[in-house]
Amino acid sequence: MTQIPNYQTPQSPQSLPTGMSVASMVLGIVSLVLFCLWYISLPCGIIGLALGLVARGKVLRGEAGGGSMAKTGVICSIIALGLAVLIMILAIVGISILGSKAAHMQIPPPQSNP
Repeated sequence: MTQIPNYQTPQSPQSLPTGMSVASMVLGIVSLVLFCLWYISLPCGIIGLALGLVARGKVLRGEAGGGSMAKTGVICSIIALGLAVLIMILAIVGISILGSKAAHMQIPPPQSNP
């Protein structure tokens, strides 16, 4: 008796939603690229971090896919937020140092010759 092999077409795994993971990754990358523009980087980084953490929780519970994208979004958002805060601190320190030196660097008015 010959045995006929059971050829079955492979079933594609159920596609789980990855919307928050993708949004987190995109916002994290945008925030990282534009870290010098703090007014864009900070909101994108904060929203990307929040979406990434929520998406990561859903991935761990098995409700959503895109775990690596969520992780990438969280990492990029954290790095971008750190860089944006560092740029802001350096700007504040630079302005305060320049402000204290500005009084000493004033140019005297031109003198007129009689």
